[in-house]
Amino acid sequence: VPGTHPTRRAEAVVYTAHYDGLGIGPVVDGDSIYNGAYDNASGVGVLLEVARAFVAAPAARSALFIFTTAEEAGLLGASWYVRNPLVPLQRTVAALNIDGANLWGETRDAAAVGLERSTLGLVFETQAAALGMRVSGERAPDKGFFFRSDHFPFARAGVPALFLDHGTDFVNRAPGWGDAVLSRFEAERYHQPADRYDPSFDLNGAVQQARLAFMIGRAVANAAAAPRWFRGAQPPSR
Repeated sequence: VPGTHPTRRAEAVVYTAHYDGLGIGPVVDGDSIYNGAYDNASGVGVLLEVARAFVAAPAARSALFIFTTAEEAGLLGASWYVRNPLVPLQRTVAALNIDGANLWGETRDAAAVGLERSTLGLVFETQAAALGMRVSGERAPDKGFFFRSDHFPFARAGVPALFLDHGTDFVNRAPGWGDAVLSRFEAERYHQPADRYDPSFDLNGAVQQARLAFMIGRAVANAAAAPRWFRGAQPPSR
């Protein structure tokens, strides 16, 4: 989506979501198709809606939407793009990645991976507050998610990056309900055939997440200054 500013339109905010799943694998409970509804068809759906919003309301900088493949095989699609960018990386001001949309309803909190690494974290906090959401910490810092999804090749190449996760403090649910749901998902559905569409999904959470993702990217795209890494926070390049 081309930007509107005469000079800053040459710069871009990049959004990524991977459209590959695990395909066909070992049979589990009679099913061998690893659908990947949450991981990551849901993220692709959210990103398509963010793109529609940018078309309706362009920003000063351009917005680039990339649907990668082979994320599950080692971030191969994102890594290929970083080596062959459509917009030079020196003019790519931020990479925002969605890998799993909120399918369980609206939350009071918002979360992202990498908030402490760059000024993108400050943008995230400001835009979450505008939606009345508090910022919670990374859900599972011990699992190293900053290094495991499509924003990481951009970060390693010097582009400030965030993995836009979702919150766990669900509206009209008891404390701890969200953590229990996600733990059960990871045990019973993650990277299994059971990660399929469920009619009980509450997509209001995905709408909320998409709105926040759009607001963050648009704020970055309209800002006079580009995001910057905090000292010592950029991951080393290979």
